[in-house]
Amino acid sequence: MTLKTDPPASLQYHQDLATLLEKNEAELWTWFSGDKFTSEAYEAQRLYLLKNSYRLEDEAHANLYAQARRVADRLQINLPITLYQAMNTDLRNAGLIFQPDEVHILFSGDLFSTLSESELDFILGHEMAHHLHNTRQSSRYGTADRLLDWVCGEPGSAAAHSNSFRLSRLYQEIFSDRVGLYASQDLDASIAALVRVTSGLADVSAKAYLKQADEALAASKKDGAQVGSEGWSHPETFIRARALADWQADPETATDKLITLVEGAQALEHLDLLDQENLSALTRDLVAVFLQYPWRNKETLIAHAQGFFIDIEKVIKNTSTLESEIIESVKILPKSLKEFVSYVLIDFATVDSDLEDRPLIEATHFADRLELTEVFDAALKQDLKLSKANISALRKTPSFLEEAA
Repeated sequence: MTLKTDPPASLQYHQDLATLLEKNEAELWTWFSGDKFTSEAYEAQRLYLLKNSYRLEDEAHANLYAQARRVADRLQINLPITLYQAMNTDLRNAGLIFQPDEVHILFSGDLFSTLSESELDFILGHEMAHHLHNTRQSSRYGTADRLLDWVCGEPGSAAAHSNSFRLSRLYQEIFSDRVGLYASQDLDASIAALVRVTSGLADVSAKAYLKQADEALAASKKDGAQVGSEGWSHPETFIRARALADWQADPETATDKLITLVEGAQALEHLDLLDQENLSALTRDLVAVFLQYPWRNKETLIAHAQGFFIDIEKVIKNTSTLESEIIESVKILPKSLKEFVSYVLIDFATVDSDLEDRPLIEATHFADRLELTEVFDAALKQDLKLSKANISALRKTPSFLEEAA
């Protein structure tokens, strides 16, 4: 691996999440980005270190500090560094105790005596990456995490907030692994460090573990789709190892693969805030296209749509190229979201009984164009108790488009 000019970029997920929160939670964002309330938390963390660890002095551990500063220089971090060894635990681990203007890293177990120099470079780089995450872009990513952490602890918080906070933490580990690899310049040593810290083994073959990781990924599928990570704060080690190898092989394609590795296939019950935003936009466009036809009593349908999308009339006026875009978007949706789209169409097709079967006819044809025939028909049977013959009759009746042609 050749050392690049700059440390790895932050992940797109963190950039998009911060932008969304700043837009949709403006007041909370202003409060959390002010950091006025965190000084007590920082002091509490300092006190924790003093009470529960041994501070490694620079003079007594000159080589370790020299290595840490060398890694910090690679990462363009020019801050005081203090290292600590945890007491009362034999568990191998390392963690950043965040302070805005200093780097504090807490080690536990026998890491110093068991890791090679390159492996320790990876660990140091990984922990310093958490500092980069919290301070980059005027601390935007750290602000997003603190805001979500607070929201998730409040009564009535949505599952999407929890899902976003979880994914942010998982992706932060992936980002930190990339920075660790950048610091060590050694993929085998980086993967070995991950495995040795979590397993306690003295000898690890990175190549053998990558082969094992690929076997685990191949077996981690449900209905033919990748399951993704089941972790809350850290992805499983086999996912992290594969993500590192992908990133070294090709940083451009690694990003697309990463979404599958970490998130797996989308599911309606596991949507995060970004997924919800995208699905909401797709649903609005879908409804706008459906309502563009010359319905009788169109005001009833529009009023129903405005309960969800206040600007729906504006969207209806700009639907010339929208349907082809929707078709491409719906094609790649997982089954649970295709079912959601089907029920949206059925809802709007049945909201005004005065229109009789005409909206349902159009919805059936629209579903066919969206390549939703199977799931849409199943929804008609489930929701409206229609028979196969009833559905066939709807499909045989010409749509507005066919009549116009």
